[in-house]
Amino acid sequence: MERIVSDKITNHLLANNILHSDQHGFLKRRSTTTNLIECFNDWTVCVQDGCQVTVVYTDFQKAFDVVSHEKLFHRLYHYGVRGNVLL
Repeated sequence: MERIVSDKITNHLLANNILHSDQHGFLKRRSTTTNLIECFNDWTVCVQDGCQVTVVYTDFQKAFDVVSHEKLFHRLYHYGVRGNVLL
């Protein structure tokens, strides 16, 4: 059931261009590995152009555990996710 709900929400967000094109991690063909490859490419181009690059890593592994569900539901409602999905 969780997979069905997740797929429905993801399809809705994609169909309505709500997700940023740089979103990775939970989309098909856009994994955390592809994110790292894109970042490495961007950093390489910057260094080749003589620019300085600063990289900061943040671990969001447990981030969902502390997300305010009220704020999450409000944001999903704002993006058009409504009805039984939010109950």
